[in-house]
Amino acid sequence: MSNLVPDILCQIFENIIGIYSFTFGPPKYKFLYPCIFVNRIWCRTAIPILYREPFIRRNENGYKLVSTFLAFINDEKRALLYENDQHDIVFCGSMQFQRPLFDYSSYMCNLHYDAMLKNIDEWCQERILKATLPSEKQRKIISSPKNIFSHIFQKQSKSKSESIENMDIEKSFHELQCAIVDALLTLFMENLVRLSKLRVCFRLNNRENYEKNMLLVQNIKYYPLLSMVREIYLTVELHVHNEFLTSLAKCCQSLELILIEFGIYIATNRQLNHWNNITDKTGESISILIQAQKKLCSITTIGMTNPCSNQLISSLASQSSSLKRAEFLWTDFSGSTPWYGLASCAKLNTLTITHCQSIDDEMAQPLFDAKFECLNDVTITSNSCVKLGEWAQKFNKS
Repeated sequence: MSNLVPDILCQIFENIIGIYSFTFGPPKYKFLYPCIFVNRIWCRTAIPILYREPFIRRNENGYKLVSTFLAFINDEKRALLYENDQHDIVFCGSMQFQRPLFDYSSYMCNLHYDAMLKNIDEWCQERILKATLPSEKQRKIISSPKNIFSHIFQKQSKSKSESIENMDIEKSFHELQCAIVDALLTLFMENLVRLSKLRVCFRLNNRENYEKNMLLVQNIKYYPLLSMVREIYLTVELHVHNEFLTSLAKCCQSLELILIEFGIYIATNRQLNHWNNITDKTGESISILIQAQKKLCSITTIGMTNPCSNQLISSLASQSSSLKRAEFLWTDFSGSTPWYGLASCAKLNTLTITHCQSIDDEMAQPLFDAKFECLNDVTITSNSCVKLGEWAQKFNKS
């Protein structure tokens, strides 16, 4: 086994990843990790597979990758990071990282952007705690970001005569994190990383998370990095900012797959009007993103509500010559107009509508009238439209 040629080894390793692809996060990669210790050939073959998706949400040691990548940034970026560390709370006057044997960033194909932000945050906190608290027991006591900032504030106040506001330290900490994000994205650009998949998550009522997400799409220098993305996975909440989606439409125009998941949000009566205004604008932004694509093949929505769902269905007409798969899960179609946009997708071969609400015969009528010559997989689970279920059964039988 140790003498297998790299091409065969690569196929074996890919199969290992494929077998455990049903798992979420590190489990599917942990079976491949021991292979890098067999010999040099195994190591050189496994490393590119392991690091094509370096940032994973549930990887407890993912923050250590930040040091690995920062070891490759140029002197100009190093200087900028020092400048942003105004209170010397992270680098503590030194930013010497051992340069690895492999340039891991060059292997990256999939970017879980939210996981990268989380790893940067954890890395900064770890650096602060190690620099200020040598004892591991003390570090466990100060575990939350709030406690970390309080500790830094107390230390800085004792060591300096001038008064330092706690909020200033938090602001400086946020600016430093943004500078690290910029340094890593620039590194990926310089290494000509070819991104295939991108995952972005908006956290509820988190302004800093929004600003870091906007870093990705606002700066045109990252456009070449994003222009090659083929699959995008978005998790959005009530406060999703339409500016992000419209900016994304400018830099990502070759998407083949779009998955949009709306987080669970229970609105009070006072918030319903505000919710309707936001979803109306969000629906327009999602439509702009869909219409900007050259050849979209798959669209999936989870937890979407009207008017977003209505606007999205209408925008599918722009992808009538390419769309092959459409999935609507836990979607509310109340008040939607007839689905002419979906019915125009002549090449559709997979249609899934499950756990959806407020579907009536008038909405679905365009589907009944359309001729789907390629459609061979229809899954409908809706109690609100019996006729749609009957159409699906007849279609599957034929």
